Amino acid sequence: MIEFYRKNIKVIVGILIIVVCLMVGYSALSDARYYRTVEEVAADPVNYSSHEVNMIGVIVNSTFEQVGTQKYLFQITNNNATIDVVYYNALPRTFNKEGTIVVIGKMNQTRFEATDMQVKCPTKYDPESE
Repeated sequence: MIEFYRKNIKVIVGILIIVVCLMVGYSALSDARYYRTVEEVAADPVNYSSHEVNMIGVIVNSTFEQVGTQKYLFQITNNNATIDVVYYNALPRTFNKEGTIVVIGKMNQTRFEATDMQVKCPTKYDPESE
């Protein structure tokens, strides 16, 4: 009888380990963030108004302006499309008006309202700089 319980306990522990691993894997995948291009977001703004999205692009020259304390207006492009952005937060330390950035936020009708920004390092990915 004791042998029967030992086998069942091993099965139950094994099932619990599998369930925990599946939960951890699902959690990691649901938190994964993918970049959307400006063109993708511009093509379907309604789809990107209900949930937060990471949009990657380059700031259009001469469009960046500060309009309040931690409020900035600019346009972002990927050369195929352009979107107006309102950014509500402090600028990252490595911010450069001419670099590639990722803005995190939602579409609000015709403009993207961002609450976070990541600056991409061009020299890290640019083969010409090596």
